[in-house]
Amino acid sequence: MRKNLLICIILAFPLGVGHAEPTKANSLKKVPASSGGWGLDSRYNKLLKEGLFQTFEGKVTKVRTFCPFDGMHDGVYLLLQTTREVVDIHLGPSWYVNHQDFRIQRGDHVTVKGARILFGDGSAVMAIEIVKGEEALQLRGTEGYPAWIAWKKKSSADAP
Repeated sequence: MRKNLLICIILAFPLGVGHAEPTKANSLKKVPASSGGWGLDSRYNKLLKEGLFQTFEGKVTKVRTFCPFDGMHDGVYLLLQTTREVVDIHLGPSWYVNHQDFRIQRGDHVTVKGARILFGDGSAVMAIEIVKGEEALQLRGTEGYPAWIAWKKKSSADAP
């Protein structure tokens, strides 16, 4: 009986449990798990400068995922062919965009409101809203507040 109990304990509690040895994965992860690095105060979101919004219209030539910075969760971007240029449009985190009742695919004609940001070796557009036909997906507020962030700080005007 004791032998069986000892075997159960050894199987249930393998050696090393409770030993917090840092791993490469843990040391690289420096983003909150809740937003995957897409939060309001994230390095990526701080690229957005309020008031520099433009409208882009064209045909979607590619829809892909990307990782803006090390440690972030993947995001969705599209390439938009306008009459003047090809624009890299960043929509938002994959875990948010892919769960909307709004689909964008290659060949779609869309209008995007967004702000140009310096990104990598060039620029991209951080989308505020994307419109396809009669449908619109709001990704951020006009001040840049992400639609996927539910918690907001209360202002003094909200106090009872």
